[in-house]
Amino acid sequence: MRLWTERDFPQDWAGAQNNLGIAYAELPTGDRSENLGRAIACFKAALRVRTERDSPQDWAMTQNNLGAAYVRLPAGDRSENLQRAIECYEAALRVRTEHDVPQDWAMTQNNLGAAYVRLPAGDRSENLRRAVSSFESTLRVWTEQESPQHWATAQHNLGAACVALPAGDRTQNLRRAIACFKAALRVRTEHDFPQDWASTQDNLVGAYGSLPSGDRSENLNHAIACFKAALRARTKHDFPHHWAKTQANLGAAYVGLPTGDRSENVSRAIACFRAALQVWIESDFPQDWAMTQNNLGAAYGSLPKGDRGRNLKRAIVCYKAALRVRTKHDFPRDWAGTQNNLGNAYPSLPTGDRGDNLGRAIACFEAALRVWTERDFPQDWARTQNNLGGAYANLPTGDRGDNLRRAIDCYEAALRVRTERDFPLDWRRPRTTSASSVRTCQPATAATVCGARSTATRRPHAGSTPSE
Repeated sequence: MRLWTERDFPQDWAGAQNNLGIAYAELPTGDRSENLGRAIACFKAALRVRTERDSPQDWAMTQNNLGAAYVRLPAGDRSENLQRAIECYEAALRVRTEHDVPQDWAMTQNNLGAAYVRLPAGDRSENLRRAVSSFESTLRVWTEQESPQHWATAQHNLGAACVALPAGDRTQNLRRAIACFKAALRVRTEHDFPQDWASTQDNLVGAYGSLPSGDRSENLNHAIACFKAALRARTKHDFPHHWAKTQANLGAAYVGLPTGDRSENVSRAIACFRAALQVWIESDFPQDWAMTQNNLGAAYGSLPKGDRGRNLKRAIVCYKAALRVRTKHDFPRDWAGTQNNLGNAYPSLPTGDRGDNLGRAIACFEAALRVWTERDFPQDWARTQNNLGGAYANLPTGDRGDNLRRAIDCYEAALRVRTERDFPLDWRRPRTTSASSVRTCQPATAATVCGARSTATRRPHAGSTPSE
């Protein structure tokens, strides 16, 4: 760097800046945000020399690397970072065409899809449809025969996008996801790729656990067995982040298990979530930390044994902690979910002023409905309308008739979505307050961003980006 100046040796200098950026992006020690900030500065410096007109292939490679750094950046506005990443990938694709550089085109399509999966802003269904389209494009080049590891990555990512897709037939989306994960496991074996195998196993069992059809208990017991198997490969010492992810998913499976001793299942879930939080601390993994705080709160809220008031107070503390990260601006959907969960905790509190508790619940449900609209999130919207109706129906303060009219309006609104045909159980029990939701981390961590590429090394390197 001392010999290669931008003025005297611009191309060499730009190549060195690109490679230095890659080194900072991959640095495992130090402050993650600071390292990635330096990587971004290096890539931007390289782009002063590497222009689309004069050095199109190098320009496209550096745009791809810059996009990958923005995706991984934990600091700043998450939506803005991801929008910048998408702009970088789309710019790179002006040069990286399927015809001229198919492998580079496929890698950037994969990265673009991964960015859309993570994007919290905009129309969620549209973002995920774009992600699915990108992964499908990738698979035209990355075949099982010629690029087995990359093909398995794209299959894994396509499956994750299908799991998260809120539009279309839910069962069909999940069955397609299961087929993708099973395909990926033909390459990602426990013997050859233990970490990738464990990640895809996580996602596969998560998809099975989300299936609305089949035996729920059997699906979740299968999931629990798979998560425990994954922990053979993912030890806390060697792979702390992945170990924490599997612990969090195992906890979510225990919470959802409908058979066995409920107290024992939920206690095991709490132990798993607390284990995950040994690794996922707020400063280093804010999104994973917040998700696990939300899930731990839901577990405490549903724990049937012990002091009910103390358990619910613990749940409220967890939800409020999660909302320090899950803001409406940065993570609107997650913010709404945690607001709904917090709203569910307040009415059940056996202590304190009943009217105040229900007033707080109403504020939480109304907050959630600012994000969960009938058009974009119909099932979440209906569930929250139902919960809001229950809070108004039980409110001991104010005008009783007015409160009940509001409750009726909420229940009737919920029934526009919860029809007898589509949701017969919910339709028959419109006044039952829904339980707090526990979210697993499979869909959001599943989309893998292919690593940055240096001037000297032209082979793509696949690496996962931590995120909920």
